Amino acid sequence: MADILFRYFRSVEGMIVPRYGTTTFIGAKRDKTVGWVWDTARVVRIPESETVRYMKEYRRALADGAMVECLRADYDAQNAEVKEVHEDVTETVRRPIRRHKGEEE
Repeated sequence: MADILFRYFRSVEGMIVPRYGTTTFIGAKRDKTVGWVWDTARVVRIPESETVRYMKEYRRALADGAMVECLRADYDAQNAEVKEVHEDVTETVRRPIRRHKGEEE
Protein backbone atom coordinates (compact mmCIF):
# COMPACT_ATOMS: atom_id res chain seq x y z
CA MET A 1 0.00 0.00 0.00
CA ALA A 2 1.40 3.40 -0.95
CA ASP A 3 2.00 6.09 1.66
CA ILE A 4 -0.33 9.03 1.48
CA LEU A 5 1.54 12.32 1.36
CA PHE A 6 0.40 15.27 3.43
CA ARG A 7 1.09 18.98 3.75
CA TYR A 8 0.79 20.78 7.06
CA PHE A 9 -0.69 24.21 7.80
CA ARG A 10 -1.49 26.46 10.74
CA SER A 11 -4.08 29.22 10.82
CA VAL A 12 -3.40 32.91 11.37
CA GLU A 13 -5.54 34.85 13.86
CA GLY A 14 -8.23 36.83 12.07
CA MET A 15 -7.85 35.01 8.74
CA ILE A 16 -10.34 32.45 7.51
CA VAL A 17 -9.17 29.74 5.11
CA PRO A 18 -11.66 27.05 4.11
CA ARG A 19 -10.67 23.45 3.66
CA TYR A 20 -11.66 23.52 0.02
CA GLY A 21 -13.95 20.68 -0.91
CA THR A 22 -15.21 20.40 2.70
CA THR A 23 -17.37 22.41 5.09
CA THR A 24 -14.53 23.05 7.59
CA PHE A 25 -11.86 25.71 8.00
CA ILE A 26 -8.14 25.51 8.70
CA GLY A 27 -7.67 26.21 12.40
CA ALA A 28 -10.88 28.21 12.78
CA LYS A 29 -14.43 27.46 13.92
CA ARG A 30 -17.55 29.55 13.96
CA ASP A 31 -19.09 29.77 17.42
CA LYS A 32 -22.71 30.92 17.56
CA THR A 33 -22.14 33.04 20.67
CA VAL A 34 -18.73 34.64 20.09
CA GLY A 35 -18.20 34.42 16.33
CA TRP A 36 -14.98 33.07 14.87
CA VAL A 37 -12.53 31.26 17.17
CA TRP A 38 -9.00 30.47 16.01
CA ASP A 39 -6.63 27.77 17.19
CA THR A 40 -3.40 29.12 15.76
CA ALA A 41 -1.30 26.55 17.62
CA ARG A 42 -3.01 23.60 15.92
CA VAL A 43 -1.25 22.14 12.89
CA VAL A 44 -3.72 20.79 10.34
CA ARG A 45 -2.73 17.86 8.10
CA ILE A 46 -4.13 17.99 4.57
CA PRO A 47 -3.66 15.24 1.98
CA GLU A 48 -1.34 16.20 -0.88
CA SER A 49 -4.11 15.29 -3.34
CA GLU A 50 -6.33 17.99 -1.82
CA THR A 51 -3.58 20.61 -1.92
CA VAL A 52 -2.87 19.75 -5.57
CA ARG A 53 -6.55 19.96 -6.48
CA TYR A 54 -6.94 23.36 -4.77
CA MET A 55 -3.37 24.55 -5.35
CA LYS A 56 -4.39 27.98 -6.63
CA GLU A 57 -6.55 28.67 -3.58
CA TYR A 58 -4.04 27.40 -1.01
CA ARG A 59 -1.16 29.27 -2.67
CA ARG A 60 -3.21 32.46 -2.55
CA ALA A 61 -3.93 31.93 1.16
CA LEU A 62 -0.22 31.39 1.85
CA ALA A 63 0.78 34.46 -0.19
CA ASP A 64 -1.84 36.58 1.58
CA GLY A 65 -0.53 35.44 4.98
CA ALA A 66 -3.86 33.81 5.81
CA MET A 67 -2.12 30.58 6.84
CA VAL A 68 1.39 29.29 7.45
CA GLU A 69 2.91 26.12 6.06
CA CYS A 70 4.42 23.87 8.73
CA LEU A 71 6.62 20.80 8.83
CA ARG A 72 5.63 17.25 9.63
CA ALA A 73 7.83 17.58 12.72
CA ASP A 74 5.47 20.32 13.97
CA TYR A 75 2.49 18.02 13.45
CA ASP A 76 4.25 15.08 15.11
CA ALA A 77 5.26 17.23 18.10
CA GLN A 78 1.67 18.42 18.49
CA ASN A 79 0.40 14.84 18.45
CA ALA A 80 3.10 13.68 20.89
CA GLU A 81 1.89 16.32 23.37
CA VAL A 82 -1.72 15.22 22.92
CA LYS A 83 -0.73 11.56 23.34
CA GLU A 84 1.24 12.36 26.51
CA VAL A 85 -1.73 14.21 28.04
CA HIS A 86 -4.06 11.38 27.00
CA GLU A 87 -1.80 8.76 28.60
CA ASP A 88 -1.58 10.81 31.82
CA VAL A 89 -5.36 11.14 31.99
CA THR A 90 -5.85 7.45 31.18
CA GLU A 91 -3.44 6.40 33.95
CA THR A 92 -5.16 8.73 36.43
CA VAL A 93 -8.53 7.18 35.59
CA ARG A 94 -7.20 3.59 35.75
CA ARG A 95 -5.53 3.97 39.17
CA PRO A 96 -8.78 4.13 41.17
CA ILE A 97 -10.27 1.34 39.04
CA ARG A 98 -7.31 -0.95 39.82
CA ARG A 99 -7.50 -0.08 43.51
CA HIS A 100 -11.22 -0.78 43.52
CA LYS A 101 -10.78 -4.12 41.73
CA GLY A 102 -8.06 -5.06 44.20
CA GLU A 103 -10.41 -4.35 47.10
CA GLU A 104 -13.05 -6.65 45.64
CA GLU A 105 -10.72 -9.61 45.27
